[in-house]
Amino acid sequence: MPSIQGNLMSTSPGRFVARFQIDLLLYALTGAFSTVVPPITIPVTLTYDDLDQLTNMMPFEGTFGINTIEFDLPNGPEIVGDLPASVAPKIEVQMAGVGSWIKTEC
Repeated sequence: MPSIQGNLMSTSPGRFVARFQIDLLLYALTGAFSTVVPPITIPVTLTYDDLDQLTNMMPFEGTFGINTIEFDLPNGPEIVGDLPASVAPKIEVQMAGVGSWIKTEC
């Protein structure tokens, strides 16, 4: 399973964008969390099997945890990142939402 480094940014209460450069293309997952996530910009890792998984709109589930944020897409990809202590919640919060992949040239 390939893994690629990128970043996750919460753009407003409940909204986010995760960006990853793969070859000469930028893959961005934009969407909304079901819970409010504080403003953050953090490095994250995307793990996937095939680039065809990084298309379309789909739901996701995940955890905004004590040390990490993680969400899984139903077709296989996973996005994981470490949370700085300043924004990490004191308890794990289960989250869900929907996101759309956008692919553009760099």
